Amino acid sequence: MENGKKAFKSDIPKDIPILFFLSKKVHNDPDDWIAVHRETIINQDIGIVIEMDGPHYLHRVLSDEIAQKINDFITEYLD
Repeated sequence: MENGKKAFKSDIPKDIPILFFLSKKVHNDPDDWIAVHRETIINQDIGIVIEMDGPHYLHRVLSDEIAQKINDFITEYLD
């Protein structure tokens, strides 16, 4: 968790779109983990956190749903 917090403190240009997919089940304190990601995108022009029910490697079990959400994100915000 501490490494994640350090990484998120770096400056990300506000015009870079960010889409996070997070597992609700993985971390000891999921509220804090999710909050760190929400704080990261608070100043972004486009930033979304999607919480999903699944293991840490969400892409292994929810790839179709993730792909659809990425397509929706691109269509809504980047087209």
